[in-house]
Amino acid sequence: WDIPVRICAECYEQFYRGRSRPSSPQLEDRLKARLAGISASPAVSGAGSAPSEALEPEVHQEQLEQQWTWRLELEEDRNSAVREEFYYEQAPNTSLCVSLLNLHSDDHAAGQQMVQLSHALSLNLNYPDVDSSLIISMLRYLLFNAKMKFMKAGESSGIEMCDTYLSHVDVLKMLAKAHFQGLPSIQELQSKDTTRRLRDRLIEDERLDLAMDFSTKCGLDCSGVWAAWGMAYLRTGNYNSAREKFSRCLKPPADLNQTSYSSKMLTGILQCLESTPTASLASCRDLVKNPYLGLSGGQKPSQLSDKVFQECLFYLHMYGTHLDLINFYYGHNKLPKAVKYILDKHCSPEVFIDGLLVPCLSRAQLPKLQDQMVMFDPTLAKWASYLTAACRHLNKSNRNHSLYQFQIFMKDYVRAAMTCIRFFTARARSYTELFDRLHHLASAKQHLTTVLEEQHSDSMGSKTAAGHSPVLTAQSTGWGEDSKEPSIKMTMSRPELNRHINTITLQTDVTKFLYRCMTLTQKGASSLAGETASPGNLPTLFSNNKVKSEVACMVLLAGAHIQDGFGLAFRIIQDFHLNSTLVYIQAARTLARQRQYKVISQLLQCVEESGLSDEQSWDEIIGACLLVVADDPGQSKEAETLIKRIRSDANKINAYILCGKLKSAYLIAVRGERVDDIRRIAGTAERHGQSAVKNICDKWLVGWEEKRQKERQQQELLRNVRRK
Repeated sequence: WDIPVRICAECYEQFYRGRSRPSSPQLEDRLKARLAGISASPAVSGAGSAPSEALEPEVHQEQLEQQWTWRLELEEDRNSAVREEFYYEQAPNTSLCVSLLNLHSDDHAAGQQMVQLSHALSLNLNYPDVDSSLIISMLRYLLFNAKMKFMKAGESSGIEMCDTYLSHVDVLKMLAKAHFQGLPSIQELQSKDTTRRLRDRLIEDERLDLAMDFSTKCGLDCSGVWAAWGMAYLRTGNYNSAREKFSRCLKPPADLNQTSYSSKMLTGILQCLESTPTASLASCRDLVKNPYLGLSGGQKPSQLSDKVFQECLFYLHMYGTHLDLINFYYGHNKLPKAVKYILDKHCSPEVFIDGLLVPCLSRAQLPKLQDQMVMFDPTLAKWASYLTAACRHLNKSNRNHSLYQFQIFMKDYVRAAMTCIRFFTARARSYTELFDRLHHLASAKQHLTTVLEEQHSDSMGSKTAAGHSPVLTAQSTGWGEDSKEPSIKMTMSRPELNRHINTITLQTDVTKFLYRCMTLTQKGASSLAGETASPGNLPTLFSNNKVKSEVACMVLLAGAHIQDGFGLAFRIIQDFHLNSTLVYIQAARTLARQRQYKVISQLLQCVEESGLSDEQSWDEIIGACLLVVADDPGQSKEAETLIKRIRSDANKINAYILCGKLKSAYLIAVRGERVDDIRRIAGTAERHGQSAVKNICDKWLVGWEEKRQKERQQQELLRNVRRK
């Protein structure tokens, strides 16, 4: 060790002057004794019998040697041995760590290093051989000193981070004190997802007090903890404490009439209460006497006890909507209470539909619902808004049979008749199907007749009773129009009722006639409908005038002879004020396409015998036939026959021109001296290359011009004579 070193005078005076340096063997003995666990006292290194006065210099020397034992020198081999033999008197040692970092010149970097050490240290909390409380105290010490470093450096973000981590250390201390397994690190507590998972785990373990404190310290929503706490009390039958816990996480709905939202927590409470065992002591005794009693299949489902039922009602009244309570009543076979609740609380029509109407329809309990409604209000006046809303709902969802039941229940016979008509016409593909549905028309007629009889009895009883209800047309779609006294019934005037009854009667006659024609003559009315009706719709008298005209045309063409259906078609035309000419033209055009000229003659004969056709209508019917056959040279003879039946010379000329018979048109025009028609014939002849007709037309026109010239000269001569 005799290596010269440079040292200051003050250090030399303090450590080396007047003292001899211990020999290497003595130093090695003391090091081996320390490594072997023997206290490095003076008794170990010196003789035990030496007097204390002689040992004092050696004790002081021992302390100095302990202080400078681990000093590195210039010899690398010795330095390697020192590094291998080095150990701390105490580890881990946060004080030494902080003391070392205090030597750092950059306070910010020192603080960051302390925070990083805290991160690494918090990862060791879950090792079985580690004292978690010691780790937590070390974390607190490191973070506190890191905060001091950031304060010296003026780093506000670092101070805030340390405060956050210190709060996490408090959470860790709380969890460790509760012997929680799987402690998180301080970095993991930064994540909200991690804290939520830890909270949910505490809830699952039913450590609710700890879960509440954890949620509060971590800034989480405590509703889930309160709910779990309340559920735990419910399952144990502690209803009062459960109410207190649920009051902290449940709120009454803003709108009691809302139907689109239902509280999941409230649903869970009800399910928990409904699953509560309600067996009585007597039933338990019976089960003990007969253990196989509970295995029988014919046992009725247990009902809720009064206490549990009232507890359910408490939560429904406090935190549920009207729909929730009505669903509860209905689900527990308390239909009368549900009906009464709707009237007492003036629930919205939507609540009535979703809470009672739809469930009753799905379980075929509509008659029971109607009985309860009548029981609470025989006049149904209080149910007006609910009934009209129910009808709208059923009409919109195409539940026509249920709608019809409601209309009969409401005694709304006008709308019931309309629904019967809908039954009659719905998706019909032929008049054979309509014939099988005639009972619907009979029901519709009976309903309208009932309304007529009621009006007659009302008019006999009170002359002033009429006029208070709004008068609606048959096409009205309203269900109880807005008024001071909203009516749930649709009313019509007597003329309107009679007109609709007449329409139903006519449609019945039409259906029977077409069905008979299809059966006897094998002439498919459906094929006629396909030629005259709009695609996809079977024409009936309950549509617009255009479709009614198609029905009249079908009736004309359905029989073996035109005379068979002409009378019925004539009734349709007269009752609905249809354009008879258009109906006859449509029928004639159809017959012309089928080349049934004899039937066309029958049609013309019937039209003539009806006495209601003028000259123009007559000619239009024939002209419609000619438009079909004019371009067919093979039908020229039949076309000639039809033209001869035209009454107006102008229409005859037009018909001859249409069929290309220009000479015949010329003869009629010459006979009537119709100059414009002759010129038109000449032009047509020129276009079609009929030079002979063109020449005779030109010749006649020249002669006519000469004749007019002579007439003008004679008139001029006469005027001159009169002047003289």
